[in-house]
Amino acid sequence: MKLLSPTPYKRLNEALGFLYLSAGLVMLLSLVSYHAQDPSWNTASDAHPVNLVGYPGSYLSDALFQLFGAAAFLFPFLVFGVAWKWIRSEELPAGGVKSAGALLLALSLCAGLSFYPVRMFGGSVLIGGTVGVVLAHYLLHALNLAGALVAVFTLLVLSVYLVSTFSLARLEAWLAGPRRWLERRAEAFRALRARLRAKAVEKAGQRARRRSEQLAGETAQRRVRKQENPAEDAEPQAAGLPWEPAAEPVTRRERASRESNTLEEIPICPIEEIAPPPEAARPAPVPEPPARKSGRTAAAAAGPQSPAPVFQLPSTDLLNEPPGRNPYDEQELKDTAARIKAKFQ
Repeated sequence: MKLLSPTPYKRLNEALGFLYLSAGLVMLLSLVSYHAQDPSWNTASDAHPVNLVGYPGSYLSDALFQLFGAAAFLFPFLVFGVAWKWIRSEELPAGGVKSAGALLLALSLCAGLSFYPVRMFGGSVLIGGTVGVVLAHYLLHALNLAGALVAVFTLLVLSVYLVSTFSLARLEAWLAGPRRWLERRAEAFRALRARLRAKAVEKAGQRARRRSEQLAGETAQRRVRKQENPAEDAEPQAAGLPWEPAAEPVTRRERASRESNTLEEIPICPIEEIAPPPEAARPAPVPEPPARKSGRTAAAAAGPQSPAPVFQLPSTDLLNEPPGRNPYDEQELKDTAARIKAKFQ
């Protein structure tokens, strides 16, 4: 019988396969439920272990973590692979080579993880384990950092080749399906973008057509109203107001050019002078008091003096009502409207 290969008896192979499966499950549960305070080879404690597998799980998980660190999770899955082969009674070719490849894979993982000084479970376990720390220190001393990293990566790739049936040709076949799926998704995305772009262009064309139709309809309505009521343009001039032409749809550039070329003319209305009031309505001048003389001689010469006159404002009846005037000249308004109309035409 070859190493790790099933026997010719199928029922025996299934029974041993289930045993392997149970052993891998126990190992996985003990690793997952590891607690640093459980009694183990590394911890002395009288407390009952909280590990899911009890005392065997606490001792087994502590031993695996202390030796191999995080790479200890590799062993349950290797046991699951052997159990699957035994249950299906499939021959495991080159069992010794695969065992050596599994051990080399575990060692290379431990050494690679030990290059990062990280601890697990509150600092009680090194991420690379004791084996990883020893290998990492030896490789660093012999090959320095760059050489040690290259050596670890090379051993890792070789161990994968030894343990599995991995090859670059098979990797290309494995990646063919995801690559086709990604290509289909990219093609669907490009088609969606094209549809959205075509729909946006179509909507823009429809809006432009509706706008042009609306402007054409408004222009036609103005022309019809102008033909039906030609006297509408003359009404502002008849009323004495500035004439304003009907607004027509123009572009922004035409509007700017018209505003720059059109000089706004402001009508200038002369201010009429108000006639002065007649002479009869003017108030009488107030006589000026005589100049005072100094001393007793001026007082004696003046004799008895009359009280000083009191000035009173004239009555408002003496004011004349200003003549009414029109601030706008009708003829000037007509001339301005005619010039504006000529410029717009």
